[in-house]
Amino acid sequence: MFSIVTATMHLELDEMDRVLAFYDGCHEAGLPFELVIQDNGSGDEVIETLRSRDYVKVVSEPDGGIYDAWNRALTRVSGDWVGFLGIDDLPTLDWVSFVSVFPPADKVSALACDVSMEDENHERIGVFKNPRSGSLDTKSNKFAHPGLAVASCAFSGRWFPKEYRIIGDLVFYSQFKYLPVLGHLDAVGVSMELGGISNSPIGARRVLKEYMAAACKGDVPIHFPFVAKRIAAAVLSFVPKLYLRAQKRRWQYEGC
Repeated sequence: MFSIVTATMHLELDEMDRVLAFYDGCHEAGLPFELVIQDNGSGDEVIETLRSRDYVKVVSEPDGGIYDAWNRALTRVSGDWVGFLGIDDLPTLDWVSFVSVFPPADKVSALACDVSMEDENHERIGVFKNPRSGSLDTKSNKFAHPGLAVASCAFSGRWFPKEYRIIGDLVFYSQFKYLPVLGHLDAVGVSMELGGISNSPIGARRVLKEYMAAACKGDVPIHFPFVAKRIAAAVLSFVPKLYLRAQKRRWQYEGC
């Protein structure tokens, strides 16, 4: 089974239409998956709509940020593989099918797919190609988290660090020296809108600040090429138009 975890906040009914239409299709196809939602502050009508779906597990309560929300959701997952998606990040039917029937793993490992980076009009800007074999490079953060499904045993007694606001997933995965990739969809499996705090000008500076704090505390092993790239992004972020243009060019030409 595939457990898809998402954190939501102050959702409106119309925001759910596209999302539920997709997952309804997965459910009708008989795929073994669950959508585990940790909500904060959405209205009763939204929560009732979510609870009307057999495949949804939802709890609405205050939380301390996205990583606290993920930790709360993790206590309710029952799948062999766990993925973390924003409410606007949509997987493909092929990705849900691939993960939901993949045999359970008896060691910490991951399945992967490529991630389509899209603008606000859902037009593709570029594709992040996750590793197809070997191990994830957790030290340099060269993977797209939305395109991963991680063996549930990775979360046994382990939690995302709540003291971080942006790099908590990087810190979490850096504890694993090796995170083998057991399978790859060999195609785009998730569409992700290029946005959010981590991709904003102010987010570029916050990522650098959090990363250096984590390195000083020993929470992540310092990786100088990653630091150099984040410093360049932080400097460029002081000219927002240039920064956003550079972000789009990065996805168009680097794909990572």
